[in-house]
Amino acid sequence: MKYYINVDGQTTGPYSFIEMTQMPIQEDTLVCTDGEEGGWKLAREYTEFLHLFHIPEPVVIKPDSPQIPVKPDEVSPQPQSQSQTSKNIPVSSDSSREPLPSDRGYKTTIFFTILTCGIYGLLFPFLMGWETNITCESDGEKTPGFWHAFFFSLFTCGIYGLFYNYNWCDREAKFLEKHKSLPIISAKGCLVSAIFSILMIVDAFGVAAYGYEEWGMVFFFVGIILFLTIVGRFNIQHNLVNKTYNVENLLQEAD
Repeated sequence: MKYYINVDGQTTGPYSFIEMTQMPIQEDTLVCTDGEEGGWKLAREYTEFLHLFHIPEPVVIKPDSPQIPVKPDEVSPQPQSQSQTSKNIPVSSDSSREPLPSDRGYKTTIFFTILTCGIYGLLFPFLMGWETNITCESDGEKTPGFWHAFFFSLFTCGIYGLFYNYNWCDREAKFLEKHKSLPIISAKGCLVSAIFSILMIVDAFGVAAYGYEEWGMVFFFVGIILFLTIVGRFNIQHNLVNKTYNVENLLQEAD
């Protein structure tokens, strides 16, 4: 995903997530992912950037003067552990969990999809479903495992795979909406695009069989490009979901 920044009416970008985390952005900086056309939100409204901002320390009130707020440095300091005195060090809030991969390359996914004649792109959601069961655990739903999805797709000639992708994409889109981020691809958009892609590829052979080879090639390439676009957006959205989960659950700023 690419981000744009608006400062004093001037728009700059696009920036990658890594570039954004290396910039001194403020909570009220206007950020969008739709280009200069709109969709602007404050940086603090993006869950993946919350860890960049300093959280103000609470105001301490003395017991004998409950009406007079006192600054924290006026209160006698309490002993702190070494981990508490370390500043700006990301600390895992649950040592039993490991961060989920959030940097799967878009170009690498497309390359493997082309190299395997589309097989990797078809199996990508099946391979990532178990991660979605971790990130979207709170919704109470369950995404089936790889072999379950694979064999049922074979048995139903791919129909089950379409609905699997729909439900998988729907869980991730709702997760991003819940965390005030824009979904990369909606469940309905996924289903409609996938069906249209299949129809274009199938029609290509039918059109060519009637002697319209040129139109057959056009239909075929349009279908392939649309399919690769869907796979790419799957990849970007899944990275964003994992990244948001990592920031929210596994990283915290030291006090």
